[in-house]
Amino acid sequence: MVSCRKPVLGTLVLTASRTSNRVGNVKNHRRDIDVLIVEDDPELRRDLALSLDEHGFSLEVAADGQEALERLRHSCRPQLVLLDLSMPRMDGGDVLANMERHPEWCRLPVVVMTGSIEGVLAYALQLGGVCVLEKPFGTQELLAAIQKVMLSASENQNQSIARGARPR
Repeated sequence: MVSCRKPVLGTLVLTASRTSNRVGNVKNHRRDIDVLIVEDDPELRRDLALSLDEHGFSLEVAADGQEALERLRHSCRPQLVLLDLSMPRMDGGDVLANMERHPEWCRLPVVVMTGSIEGVLAYALQLGGVCVLEKPFGTQELLAAIQKVMLSASENQNQSIARGARPR
């Protein structure tokens, strides 16, 4: 079960059920959605990549924040970033701060993944996370978070265009 609330305009908080790891009929994602997974735990990084690949996403992976920024600088052009908050070398907070200062990266929707929302929720949202997903979470919760974040990003882009702003 996923519960959502909007503590800040444009921000989603999803708290995942600790027992749901089943995948439903969520096969409608397309390969044109590129996702950058930034996670230091090799097993979780692999599981995230396998689940998202199975559901039709194109993927890039990075083992820490420093590697993620290198990928963004040189080759990776994702439409969404899944970002672990606690990592060695460069944590998710530092990645978000770097992304906020970059003219292209600051517009990327970011799902922040964390072991505990307690104490980090406001921090993650303040730094630019669009959604915070508490570990452990199942595939259904992950797909729901991605769907909501991508829908929110699309709506924000449409509103910008309607106001005469350039598309993101």
